[in-house]
Amino acid sequence: MKHNLNVMLAVSFLQGMVFYASVATLYRLHAGITLSQITLIESVSFVVTLAFELPWGIAAERIGYRRTMILCSFLYFLSKVIFWQAAGFGLFLAERIVLGIALAGLSGVDSSVVYLSAGQEQSEKAFGIWGACGTAGMLAASGVSLLLGERYRLMALLTAGAYGLAALLACTLKEMPQAEGKALSSGQMIQIFHRAAGNRKLLAAAVLAGLHAEVIRLLTVVLNQPVLLAAGMSVNLIKMLYIMAAAAGAGGVLSWRFSRFLGRRRAGTFILGAEVLCCDLLGFVSRPVPAGLCILILALGESLMIPLLTAVQHESVNGERAAMMSAAAAVAELSAVPADLVTGILAERSLRISLLAAAAVLLILLAVWRVLPSEEKSGRSRINSVQM
Repeated sequence: MKHNLNVMLAVSFLQGMVFYASVATLYRLHAGITLSQITLIESVSFVVTLAFELPWGIAAERIGYRRTMILCSFLYFLSKVIFWQAAGFGLFLAERIVLGIALAGLSGVDSSVVYLSAGQEQSEKAFGIWGACGTAGMLAASGVSLLLGERYRLMALLTAGAYGLAALLACTLKEMPQAEGKALSSGQMIQIFHRAAGNRKLLAAAVLAGLHAEVIRLLTVVLNQPVLLAAGMSVNLIKMLYIMAAAAGAGGVLSWRFSRFLGRRRAGTFILGAEVLCCDLLGFVSRPVPAGLCILILALGESLMIPLLTAVQHESVNGERAAMMSAAAAVAELSAVPADLVTGILAERSLRISLLAAAAVLLILLAVWRVLPSEEKSGRSRINSVQM
């Protein structure tokens, strides 16, 4: 299955090549839609993805992972073609609907192909390389975008081309055996969703993860561009900052060390507290350097929090782990919808108000994190036990 693994690595690289990523909000504003419309469209996309999670999960087990990968890769490509031609609310909405359907189909299937292709012993290494290929594609595309200035449509066309190549590569995948065990029926999946809803620790951690990820994404991807423009930063500098923020996202590999040093609860408290402070500062600073620094800290904080929140969710699951985590992912996606809608409405009135509202949400998440049950020992005792 080495062939399939190589194909998946190449697909990851090509699908990471979003040339317009560093100016995605400016692209949409230039095309005639508002910030509130942008966040409304994002909310619709989340709902679509959530609605198609279960049907796609059942379909993938029935038609095979290869066919699912091919079909969803072409839907992904179609969404980028629509984005390239979009010039108003309707087409941008259509693009996000198609994208939501594609992402729901790819969710779990792409990682399953990588796992089955690499084998259990090499799976962890393969996942690391797979993720690194996506990051490499994103960094390469961001570097090219620096040379393109404000030619937004060309960036979108190049992105569509990369995704078209990825879809063609997916066609070369070879069929593979399905995952061990029989496929879950829709009734069984619904029962698992009910169990997940009754698991208060899992539910709280999933909502916290979903809201945190979406608030930070809004701050570092959507709102950051008009904020940085208002602070006097040029479009090319915004692109460079995007690349730096993406690099800061690699800091997640150090999360376990940070958590071991402070203890998980204190580490999360420190990260969320720093994010609240940076969010507040963004609402008042009017210079590019401090504003850019706040964006970088927010991006780093998100990368450090993901492993902590994932660990808490896994600790609350006992049995049928993959299906329960899928249910948790659906809850996380659903919790992100109100964050999009409220932030977009407030941003139309005032960027400062929307930033302060985001800071308030992060402060609430900090309070939830402080009372969330944890299986850890104190940071000091964990360090001592390791040294012994």
